[in-house]
Amino acid sequence: MNVLKSLIDLGLTENQAKVYLAATELGPNTILQLSKVSGVKRTTIYSVIESLQEINLMQTELKGWKKLFKAQSPENLSEILYKRQNILIDLIPKLNSLNKTNNSKSELSYWEGKKAIKSVYNQLLNETKPGEDYLVIANHNIWLDSDLEFFEDFIYRRSKRGLKIRMLFTEC
Repeated sequence: MNVLKSLIDLGLTENQAKVYLAATELGPNTILQLSKVSGVKRTTIYSVIESLQEINLMQTELKGWKKLFKAQSPENLSEILYKRQNILIDLIPKLNSLNKTNNSKSELSYWEGKKAIKSVYNQLLNETKPGEDYLVIANHNIWLDSDLEFFEDFIYRRSKRGLKIRMLFTEC
């Protein structure tokens, strides 16, 4: 398992992951040593360490006049996921309210094949709310004859749920 890739998959940038790994391996150390081990430029490390401190993965220690940087416990990585999960939980309802496909606009769809059509009718029963209309354009003979047992059962289940239907049957 590639630890660097796993840290990146958890949401750290590549530089954050490199510096965090170097700090974990070295223990409390200087910017210069972290730069050498991580391969991240010394001038870049300052902002990377600051970002790691913001997410509670790095801390600063003073040893005499020297500033040493130390990796925080790997268990703190779970805080990142916890915060992201909470953000996602808050975000989903907001995105759903913005989703234009959830509006009550009409939709026209076309399906072919017995299996696909049965799937659509079953989905229609599951997703349509009682009192809502749905429209169907079909050839009555082909519709009923394609699977008489299924469509008789469908008609029964539809009426039991109180769904309104408008059907336009064609002869060709």
